[in-house]
Amino acid sequence: HLLVITRHDPPWPMHRLRLEGRIAELRSDTITFDAEEAHELFALLGIELSASDIAGLVARTQGWAAGLRLAALGAAYAEDPSEYIRTLSGRTGYIADYLMREVYQKLSTRWQDFLDTVSIVDVVCADLATAVGAGTDSAEILAELARQNAFVHELGNRPGWYRLHPLLLDFLRSRVSDAPRRLRLNRGAAQWFMTQGHPLTALRHALAAQDWELAGQLIGTHVVTWTVRRPPDELARTLSALPREAVLTHAGLAMGLAAARTMAAQPDGVQELVDATASQIHQIGGRRRRRYDFLLELIAFGNARWTGDLESVLAGCRRMPTDPAVLGTLGMADWAAIAVLLVSNAGSCEMWLGEQDSAQRHLRYAAEQDLGPQIVLPILNARAHLAYLLWEQGELTGAETMARTALDGFSGAGLAQAVQAAPAYLALSGVALDRDDLAAAGDWLRLFEPTGREPHTALAARMMEARLLRATGRGFDAMGVVKEALSASGRWPLPARLVREAELLRAALETGTPQAGEPSGGEVAGGDPSAGAAPDTVRGRVLGALDDALAGASDDPSGQADQTPHGSTSREARLAALEESLRAASGEGLRRPFLDAAEAVRPLLVDVIERGTADPSFAVDLLSRMSDPQPGPKGRRHALLMPLSARETHVLRFLATSMTNHEIAEAMYVSVNTIKTHQRSIYQKLGATSRREAVTHAREAGLI
Repeated sequence: HLLVITRHDPPWPMHRLRLEGRIAELRSDTITFDAEEAHELFALLGIELSASDIAGLVARTQGWAAGLRLAALGAAYAEDPSEYIRTLSGRTGYIADYLMREVYQKLSTRWQDFLDTVSIVDVVCADLATAVGAGTDSAEILAELARQNAFVHELGNRPGWYRLHPLLLDFLRSRVSDAPRRLRLNRGAAQWFMTQGHPLTALRHALAAQDWELAGQLIGTHVVTWTVRRPPDELARTLSALPREAVLTHAGLAMGLAAARTMAAQPDGVQELVDATASQIHQIGGRRRRRYDFLLELIAFGNARWTGDLESVLAGCRRMPTDPAVLGTLGMADWAAIAVLLVSNAGSCEMWLGEQDSAQRHLRYAAEQDLGPQIVLPILNARAHLAYLLWEQGELTGAETMARTALDGFSGAGLAQAVQAAPAYLALSGVALDRDDLAAAGDWLRLFEPTGREPHTALAARMMEARLLRATGRGFDAMGVVKEALSASGRWPLPARLVREAELLRAALETGTPQAGEPSGGEVAGGDPSAGAAPDTVRGRVLGALDDALAGASDDPSGQADQTPHGSTSREARLAALEESLRAASGEGLRRPFLDAAEAVRPLLVDVIERGTADPSFAVDLLSRMSDPQPGPKGRRHALLMPLSARETHVLRFLATSMTNHEIAEAMYVSVNTIKTHQRSIYQKLGATSRREAVTHAREAGLI
C-alpha cells in the first residue's frame, strides 16, 4: 500500500485508478473538522470554549486543521481565550505568520499580485478578475490555484466561480494598504456587478470606492426593492455610516437614506434629507428626474404614517400610480413590489379610518401576493393589518391564523419588532381576550410594546389594555388608562373613528354599563373592540342580537313580565335574541361580550339553556365562567344535604340543557359512566329523583 499526502492531485492517471478501484481518496470535505470534533480538540488541549465560540471558529477556519491548531496555540497564551477566538482573523498572530510563510511567499510574484487584486471581492470568476485589473490570463491562474489547492476553491454549484479561504482573504485584504488602488479596484468591481445585474453587490463596492454618484444612481433605481425585500434598517445603517457631507450633497444618497428611514419607522431627520434631495434634483432630467419625484412623494406621505396622519397617507396611496406600464416608464426596479406597497398601505389606512369594505379588499389582495422567497414587507404589513381587521369583525379563528402567519414572516426575516408587526400582536391579544384567556392576552400585549411606535396602534393598545383590566375586575384602573390615552392622543391627527371608540370605552367604564347596548351606525356603546363592526360581521351579529336580548332588562329586573311599562321587549323575544347571539358567537368562541355583561345575561342564559340551545356546550361554558349568582329575592331556598363539588356544578349546568348524557360526556371529554356517577351524586345532594327535579331544586338553591 502507498499513502500519499499532497495539496493537489499527483500526476497520475487518476481517472483510470478510480475506475479500477485501485485508489481511495480522502479530500478536504472529509478531513476538515466539524464543531463537535473541534470541541474535542480544544478539550484535549485544556482550552474551555463555549459552543458558540467553537461554531464561529469552525465557520471562519472552515474546519482547516492547521488553522484550528494555530488558533488553539494563540488561545493557550491569551488572557481571555474566548475573546481571542472571537476576534481571530487572518491579519495577525500565528495564522497571519503561517499564511505569509507557508502560502503567500511560496507563490510566484505574478500569483501574489493576482490574489492581492481579486481579494477585493468575496467570490470571483475570470471575467470579474479581468474587469478589476487582474489580467487576461485570470481563467488559467484561477484554475491552477485551485488545482494546487492554494486556499482557492471552485464553487461546486457555480462552475467557473472561485472563493478564497476566509482567513486568506482577510490576510490579503490587510495587505492592500494603497488607498487609491483599493478605491480603483472597488470601482471596477462596482461597474462589473452593475452591468451583470447584481445591484446590491454593486452598491457595496460603489460605497467602498466612495463613488457617491454611482451609489446614488443604484439607490435611486433599487431603493424600494432594498427596503421591502430586506430589513429596511440595513440600508439605513449603511447610509447613516457615510460622511454626512457626502449624503447631503448627492441626491440619490439623501433620498435613499430618507426612504430607508421612512420604511423603518425612523422619521427623525427625514425632512432634512428630503429637502437636500429636492434642492438638487433640478439638475437632473429625463426619466431619472421623474423617478426621483415619484420616490420623494412616496417618502412624503409614507412618513406621515408614523405621525398618525393616515388620511394624508391614504390620499397619497390613491394618488400614486400602480399600473405596471406607468411604473415601468420611471425605470423603477421591482414595480410589482411598489404596487403591493401602495395597496397594502392604502388598506392599512382604510382599516384604521373605518372604511372596512375597501380595507378588506385591499389587504386581502396584498396579503395573498407571492413575490418570491425574499421578504416583502408590504405583504407582511397587509397580513398583520388583515388579522386585526378580522379580529374586529369577530372572525377569531381567521384572525389568529393570519396573525401567526404574519408574525412567522416577520420573525423569519429578523423583523419581530418591526412597527408593521404591531397589529398582529394586538389581534392575538384581542383573540385571547375574546376567548377569555386573559393570561395570553396580557402576554401578547407585552410582546406588542416594542412595535407600538405609531400613534394609532399605541391608542389601540391602550384600549386593549383597558379592556383586559376591566375583564380582571379593575375597572377603575381601566378608566385611568383610557383617559390618559385620550389625553395623549390630542398631539396627533388620529383617525376620528379610533378616538370615538376610545371615548365610547371611557363612557362605558365611567357609567359601568355592560358591553352591549345603544348600537348606532355599526358603533357599539361600551367601546367594543370594533366601533366599526358592521351588522353583517360575526361581532356585529353577536352584539346586535345581544343588545336586543338585554333591551329593557333594567326596567324588568326579574325578567318575568311579558311587556314592561316602558315598552321594553318581551322576555320571549329577548330569549330568542340571546339564542341568536349565542349561535353567532359559538363558532368562534367569542365569549367576551357575554362575560362583560354577565349580570344581565346570566338569568336569560339559564333560561336559554333549560329551554334548549343550538350549542349547549358553549352556553354552559359561558355560564360556568360567570361569577356565582346572588341568591334570588323570591321563593324558598332549598337546603342542600351536601355541597356540590366544582365538577358536579359543571355537570349540573349541562343537566339543565336538552343534551343527552352521551352528548354531555363528549362535551366534557369524559365517559358516559363518569357523567352518570356525577348525576347520581347530584341527585343525592339535591334530594332529587329525576333530572327535571334536580334542575328545579338547583334553581331554587341559586346554583344555576
